[in-house]
Amino acid sequence: MAEFNYRGRNNLGVLSQGKLDADTLDQAADLLLKRGIVPISIKPIKPAVSFMKYLNEHLLYKKVSTDEMTMFARQMHGLTKAAIPISSAILRLAETVRNPIFAEALQGVSRHLAGGQSLANSMMQYPRVFSSFMIKLVQVGEETGHLDQMFLEIVTFLELESSARKQTKAAFHYPAFVLIAAVAGMLIISFFVIPAFSKLYSGFHHALPLPTRIIFGFSQFLVGHIVIILIVVIGAAILGVHYFKQPAVQLWWGKYQLKLPIIGHLINKIILARFTRIYAIILRTDIPVAEGIELAANVGDNKYARQCILLMKDAIEHGANLTAAAASTTLFTPLVLQMLSVGEETGRPDDMLVQVSDFYEEEVKAAIDRLSEDVNILLLLSVAGVVLLLALGVFLPIWDMADFAKSN
Repeated sequence: MAEFNYRGRNNLGVLSQGKLDADTLDQAADLLLKRGIVPISIKPIKPAVSFMKYLNEHLLYKKVSTDEMTMFARQMHGLTKAAIPISSAILRLAETVRNPIFAEALQGVSRHLAGGQSLANSMMQYPRVFSSFMIKLVQVGEETGHLDQMFLEIVTFLELESSARKQTKAAFHYPAFVLIAAVAGMLIISFFVIPAFSKLYSGFHHALPLPTRIIFGFSQFLVGHIVIILIVVIGAAILGVHYFKQPAVQLWWGKYQLKLPIIGHLINKIILARFTRIYAIILRTDIPVAEGIELAANVGDNKYARQCILLMKDAIEHGANLTAAAASTTLFTPLVLQMLSVGEETGRPDDMLVQVSDFYEEEVKAAIDRLSEDVNILLLLSVAGVVLLLALGVFLPIWDMADFAKSN
């Protein structure tokens, strides 16, 4: 419940002002009218935010994780199946949630439900927490009386989504750790080890070997320009983040991702697996085809893929069938088009899409495993090369000094 400042006049025209508690601006106006006060202005009061609350909401808990939402959907499936009142059930769940943003959203949903709104409309008030895809499935479940089944579909999708993300992250955890360790080692050597050797060899009246000159030059450049390098790196990062927020850039990057060597095909398979899984779920509901495609387009981060899927919606609205609409884009592979065609001929396109999704999910898993192995080998060779260069750069002059001493 929010707090509002109000100004108004009573039946005698006397100015009245003060504070009142209400869920919404409209509810605050209704409460004033019931008190016989005609509102002139109603303004919400922003609550004071403590430092710890700000830290929790903006730094520690920026968004609700897929695992948290999966747990919520699973619990809602059980509660709705047991015919427990939704408002009280969600309020109980809010007390067990550790994420403050999620807990606040669930408490708000419970208040809206108590005020007479549907679950879908209540969830719609919190777009940062609940996706449009999830809200639409809940709405269909409420309209058809199969809300528990819709929550089960949401659980299935979220579990697959979480599994795919964890596989992708796991594939790059080890390479990322090795890369960070290698960079940290290079910085330590450049700032502390190489300068000591540089002073040692400064009195050596003999041409230093090429590897030694390379690492000494790199170390001197890094130490002498570290402030400028940091400014350039931070500035480039800030500009890059701002640049990639532009819609045209995001569209270009989404298309370019699919053409990247090695990982381009992997990204395309991930997109196809996600779309076919989502759209198979949508086809099992009473959601219209065009509206379902728009919902499926909103799930995912690739703007180019979203544009291609929305082109399907335009083609369907102009009379094309699902297969022809998919073929009008450059996103879908012949396998997807063939399975869609078979599905439409048999009247079970959702079953065909599930098979396609299963196939691509297995392909993605195998591709991630291969990519992880290739990246690990490449990193190992790169680190070995850097270590060899450092070893040669440091010890070649020592060997030259020993040879020089023997010859004299």
